[in-house]
Amino acid sequence: MDGPGVSTYYEHRNLFGNAERLRLDASASLLRRLDGSSYSNLTDLRASDFGARFTATFIKPGLYGTPNDLLVEATAFRERVGNNDLGGYTNDAVRGTIGVIHRFSEMASAQAGLQLEQSQSRDVLGRVDATLIGVTASGRYDTTDNLLDPTRGVRLAATVNAYPKLMGSTIDLYEARLAGSTYYALDEEANYVLAGRLAMGSLGGAPLAGIPDAHRFFSGGGGSVRGFGFNTISPMMLGKIVGGRSLVEGSAEVRVKVTPTIGVVPFIDFGTASSSSLPNFDDYVGYGAGIGLRYLTPVGPIRLDVATPLNPRPGDSRWAVYVSIGQAF
Repeated sequence: MDGPGVSTYYEHRNLFGNAERLRLDASASLLRRLDGSSYSNLTDLRASDFGARFTATFIKPGLYGTPNDLLVEATAFRERVGNNDLGGYTNDAVRGTIGVIHRFSEMASAQAGLQLEQSQSRDVLGRVDATLIGVTASGRYDTTDNLLDPTRGVRLAATVNAYPKLMGSTIDLYEARLAGSTYYALDEEANYVLAGRLAMGSLGGAPLAGIPDAHRFFSGGGGSVRGFGFNTISPMMLGKIVGGRSLVEGSAEVRVKVTPTIGVVPFIDFGTASSSSLPNFDDYVGYGAGIGLRYLTPVGPIRLDVATPLNPRPGDSRWAVYVSIGQAF
């Protein structure tokens, strides 16, 4: 998300002597305000200006001698998305998941389980208090040659979640998400790599105003449409972003290795979230472009991207800078 922050983690990879993994993650960040006010020094800060996320993940591999892993995860977080000009939302949530991961091969896996979430979100449409109880299923397929800096192969990921009232949810909510990326090296040494990404999503069930903001679709940000603020591309009501019921976004990059340790990456991204459950491109479509610098290390590239929105709206920044580890996708 936008704004300064800190994060830390603890991981134990052999908790009970059979390769059980326990990971604890914690992060805190300074949030942007959405009420028209701002802060200029530390004395202006309020408790509501801070966000945080705490996650505990436990994985027991080889459940009962099978190629299945047991997953237990719990997370609590407070987040705020948007800015004073475009609006946005604040979300407080607690979520728990228990499931099984089945590994078909090194390239393919699937996960299924139960999920419980309690949340409270607030935006221009009002406040939504929701309890979601349901089933979740996902699958991954990855033939790439490197996790953080792929030069060949494809990645596919799909998720389907169902939170019906008959299981105890306060609303009927059904989610589907699909994302894929491909990488093609133009030469044997992979000094020139073409990379592309496409993602889609759809929501069904409750009306938009009854769906928690964190489950609605937004686009924009360092892993989405660069040049735009995080999750600020969305349908608008009353002059503010409110999220959508569907999503389409994509990216294209040319990754050029200039020296063994330096690379440059020109890129272009687009993204839109629609009010309907199927994308119709009637709502705003954001386009961003820019260039990135990569410092190539043995553990992965350090990424610096500078991007600009090609069709900015009032409230969009003219430039955005992103720093991270690994490629954008």
